[in-house]
Amino acid sequence: MPTVRNATLEDAASIAEIYNAGIIERVATFETRLREASEITTWLEGKHPVVVVCNEENKVQGFASCSGYRPRDCYQHIAEFSVYIAASSRGQGLGRLAMERLIEKAVTIASENPNPRVRVLAALDICLSFDRAGQSLPPELAGKLKELASLQ
Repeated sequence: MPTVRNATLEDAASIAEIYNAGIIERVATFETRLREASEITTWLEGKHPVVVVCNEENKVQGFASCSGYRPRDCYQHIAEFSVYIAASSRGQGLGRLAMERLIEKAVTIASENPNPRVRVLAALDICLSFDRAGQSLPPELAGKLKELASLQ
């Protein structure tokens, strides 16, 4: 049974390996420069959440992460997300598991924002992300998003 947890510094090498495979495959990113584990640690030490999906032996099979959208102040509360799954583990629903956990974390972060517009935009962006991926929102997550958008 796969597990999803917050990424730790010890996961940096595994995340780099999976990310680099995605760069080499050229199907999920326009990035061309491979990353070192030391670069991944800066993601893990940053303000945006990163989660990993692990197999029964606790080996990282994939990850989902948020990163800053643009450096301008008006985008300071906006993040984009990425999901990468090791080629040998694709087609098992691991990406969805990672994304659901990442969204839970993003909802928590957004709900702590004092600006109601940011909360509503975050909820809408999450819904659109699922829609673009051809997925439906899990009911419990849909409820959290409705609550997030209605916080006054």
